[in-house]
Amino acid sequence: MRKYMVWMAAALAAVSCEPSHLNDNMYSPVVYIVNSGLTQEVIYSVEGTHTFTVHAYCGGIESIDPEVVAEINRSALDTYNINTGENLEVLPESCYTLESSPKKMSDNRVSFDIVFDCGKLEELSQSEDWTDITGYAVPVVLRSLTEGVGVSEDSGLSAAIIVPDLRKMGFTFEQAGVNSGDLTDFTDKDGFLTYEYRLFTPVDNHWDNPVSFTFPAESPDADYGPLPDGSYTVTKSAEQFSDGVSEIIYTVKIDKEAASAFNYSLVAKVESEGGFELLGEGTSVLNFTNRYTYDQSRITAAADTYVTGKGADMTLDGNPGTLWESAYNTSASHIGLRLMPYTIVYTLSEPVVLYDIKIDRRSDQNLKYTSDLKAGYYEVSTDGETYTKVVDFDYGTSKDVTFIHSLDTPAEVKYVKFVATESNRKSGNYPLASIAEMNFYYR
Repeated sequence: MRKYMVWMAAALAAVSCEPSHLNDNMYSPVVYIVNSGLTQEVIYSVEGTHTFTVHAYCGGIESIDPEVVAEINRSALDTYNINTGENLEVLPESCYTLESSPKKMSDNRVSFDIVFDCGKLEELSQSEDWTDITGYAVPVVLRSLTEGVGVSEDSGLSAAIIVPDLRKMGFTFEQAGVNSGDLTDFTDKDGFLTYEYRLFTPVDNHWDNPVSFTFPAESPDADYGPLPDGSYTVTKSAEQFSDGVSEIIYTVKIDKEAASAFNYSLVAKVESEGGFELLGEGTSVLNFTNRYTYDQSRITAAADTYVTGKGADMTLDGNPGTLWESAYNTSASHIGLRLMPYTIVYTLSEPVVLYDIKIDRRSDQNLKYTSDLKAGYYEVSTDGETYTKVVDFDYGTSKDVTFIHSLDTPAEVKYVKFVATESNRKSGNYPLASIAEMNFYYR
């Protein structure tokens, strides 16, 4: 035991004689730029001036708060161009100011501001969209004024290359363009429809910019008339873009009873009244059916006469190239051969208040057979047993494909019976009739 204790004492003595290695991997204090390297700084012209901050730090074996200065260094940009293959030029001094007075670090940190002059950048640019400004850079390096404190020799830490990217602040009109739809595009509640138009900026907005919103406006792309006077109101979520306001919602509220026509066109126009740029189109056209279109997939149909493969279900497939066609000869593929009237009963999945019926006759072979179907009527029912006539039609010899029949009095229905009574063409003794598509509209 005594020998062991002697050995331990000797070992400890040997260790205590060894020099300390705690600082072996530490280095002499140096200053470097935290956000060094290339920074493409987006600047919006509406700012007037834009500030970029260079952050500096001192690291090393000792905790020292040296005095440093930030300077423009052309050779740093030359080095960057050589290493990257770029061809950046030094930005003219008239376009910015660098906070270059010496500063003493605090807690090993300090910062320097570069203030860009947006007006001078615009003057420097030779292109309408200012994209040539990104060919310039501000190369900033640090210089230590404290003895014993150097500057990092790592080129990746010793210089900040700031490239200004001047842009116009803008906003987008989300609903711009020409679209079509029906009441599924609206919020429908308590007898009113609402439709929202949205303007928004691509970044958080901090500047003021008035906007004009015109509704209703005019457009050659409007297929229908505007809403009736007095049938709507327009409200907005903000008077203009301002600090913290990056979105403006314009809400059109429509009185359903005052606006009951089958189709309307909503046309809205937006313009910037300040320095913001309107990004994209400024006019929105919504040509809409002022009804809900009953989902054809939720309807079944049964005809008392048809050709195999051309049954009543073909009028509910959304394809105007397929059709229902009445039987016209005695072959096995012709079902229910008979004389007029011909009927198709449509069964809806649930009752709705029916306003309009849209029929599309066949349009193939250059409208050669479009006028086969001449006249008839529609009946409606809630129970499938007692029917009431709601529409008569007679197309004469017209070759128009599409017809919309509006009920004089909207009716709650679950069953709609189509009845064809006259035709403009026969095959032997049998009149011919066909339909490409059938749609029902409700509110």
